[in-house]
Amino acid sequence: VWWPFTQHGSIKADEDITLIDAAHGDNFITVDSDGDRKPLFDACASWWTQGVGHGESSMALAAAAAAGRYGHVIFPDTVNDPAVSLAERLLSSKGPGHNWASRVFYSDDGSTAIEVGIKMAMKQYAILHGKNLADNNGNLVVLAQEDCYHGDTLGCMDVAVPSVYNEGQHPWYQPRGLFLETPTLGFVEGTCKILNSGADLSDDDLKFGGIGAAMDVASRLSTPLYAQYRDDISAKWGAFESSTEQTLGCVVMEPLLMGAGGMKFIDPLWQRALVDEARARRVPVLYDEIASGMLRLGYMSCKDVLGVAPDVACYAKLLTGGLVPLSVTLATDEVFQAFYGEDKAQALLHGHSYTAHPVGCAASLHALDAYDRVLLKDDDGNHNNSGYFDEDEVQKLSLHPLVSESFALGTVLAVKLVGSGSGYTAVSISKPVVEHLRRHGGVFARPLGNVVYIMVSPFTKAEECQKLTEVLKDAIDAVAADHGTAA
Repeated sequence: VWWPFTQHGSIKADEDITLIDAAHGDNFITVDSDGDRKPLFDACASWWTQGVGHGESSMALAAAAAAGRYGHVIFPDTVNDPAVSLAERLLSSKGPGHNWASRVFYSDDGSTAIEVGIKMAMKQYAILHGKNLADNNGNLVVLAQEDCYHGDTLGCMDVAVPSVYNEGQHPWYQPRGLFLETPTLGFVEGTCKILNSGADLSDDDLKFGGIGAAMDVASRLSTPLYAQYRDDISAKWGAFESSTEQTLGCVVMEPLLMGAGGMKFIDPLWQRALVDEARARRVPVLYDEIASGMLRLGYMSCKDVLGVAPDVACYAKLLTGGLVPLSVTLATDEVFQAFYGEDKAQALLHGHSYTAHPVGCAASLHALDAYDRVLLKDDDGNHNNSGYFDEDEVQKLSLHPLVSESFALGTVLAVKLVGSGSGYTAVSISKPVVEHLRRHGGVFARPLGNVVYIMVSPFTKAEECQKLTEVLKDAIDAVAADHGTAA
């Protein structure tokens, strides 16, 4: 095999390889070199896909029924029940496209969904501003977030600043856009605060009593910080277009969480200001919710936090509950109409052989039914998913001498360890922490540069999350002791 995102030269011994014999619920069943079976909690949610639990029998039966009835059938100019039902569900009151999207375009993975979404958004921009994409000469580019990651296909690689993901990976890479530094949220030495705001405000104006206050965008819109965010974005937007021959044709952003860029939790007020500025300039907005949507952060869509819908949005990973690959790109009717006509060349000419494959659509319908149970409210009006990681415990992690930041939202807990850099190339003590988790804590985790994160499923109980938090702290303590640092 040739592993993804892996330097094979770093594999020195059999112990560096995890043999997964089976999986059930939140756990892998692994086999060690002595043939002993051992459960490991899947704390990376199998690259952020796990939704309903590994080996979930009713999910397997739903997929098997679709496989037995259809296998795979061609999709252009045809319909089948799983594909149509899933599209209707995604646009319904229970779906992420409720009250804004009118169409669902199917593709095979997150990166492809983004490629489709950028095509949609750019065409919509051209219609709005009377431009011809054929005459663009490469001057129509995107506005995105610094340290963003939208996938590994060639077009998506260009929607990012130079990094280990793209620079040197192929000869055609060229960053195509304006990439703005993004204010983030985190607990630092026990205080929930905004980092890298760039605002001319006192430190107290950038602090919150807790995560809930930071997520309350509606009450923050009247603050001086929103006005400064908006002015700064507008100034940088204008300066970019006036100093280059390029025009910003769409905004592409990962709402609330930039995953591969270092598990960075974004200040939602800044993202709201960015969307508002785009609206004022009649520039389409694309939400990349591949990692953050479908309850990963506790919301079906992050628009529920930002308080504003996109023109285009992309979903994958949790879409099928973690069973098979499938992605969707949702769009407004205005975006769809930009491609509507009698001329074939005007259509959205994108697709792949397994578009809307019935097995994936059936799995997605089953997963969405399951997620409905998470969204049920109790007698007090609270969702069943109102708590995964205890906020007080997350706050305490930030007080550890080896921890520079901590934060949690929904099913994700991230701890940034002391070190230098960010993303995959960062240097820190994350590797020994992850090794301790695997060997002594019963937890399969992967470092993300100087960040160690734990990601659970929407069905993981708060009690399990508490245990995981304790195991993570124990691992950091053990590494601290090895490095002579007192906890």
